[in-house]
Formats: sequence, structure tokens, C-alpha cells
Amino acid sequence: PPSLHELVHKELNLSREQEEAIARLESQFSSRRRARETELHAANAELAAAITERHEYSPEVQKAVERFHTAMGELQKETVEHVLAMRKVLS
Repeated sequence: PPSLHELVHKELNLSREQEEAIARLESQFSSRRRARETELHAANAELAAAITERHEYSPEVQKAVERFHTAMGELQKETVEHVLAMRKVLS
């Protein structure tokens, strides 16, 4: 199936104003998404290091898992907010 991006830009008959508004929203979301993905990678590296260090479910492993889940949850929340913001632009 087409991605959301493909669907919005290729399958919908957007006006120029809608295209411009969605482009602004995508630009804003892109920087937030990159920041969340960076946090996910850092949390994953922290988790790998904690597991390698003790090979058990230590407090460090638990902390890294929680950090990863928090970042993943924030990314998911911001993605949903982004999709809803784009929907407001559509007619």
C-alpha cells in the first residue's frame, strides 16, 4: 500500500494552499522526528551497553528500556498529532 506521504501528495487533489500548508507541517515534524529517532538510537545503545556489562536485567537495563519506551511513545504521540494536523488542512 502507498505510504501516507504518497497518498497525500499523489492521490489527493490538493490545492496549492493545501500543499503549502502540508509542506510546512512536514518540515516542522521532520525535525521533531529526527530528534526522537536520535533519542531512540541513544537509548538502544545504552541498552546494549547495559546488557553487555552484566548480562542480566539490571537497574541499568531497566532504565535503558524505560528511556527507549519513553522516546518511542513520544515519537508515536507526535506522529499522531502530525497526522491530525494534516487532516485539518484537507477538505
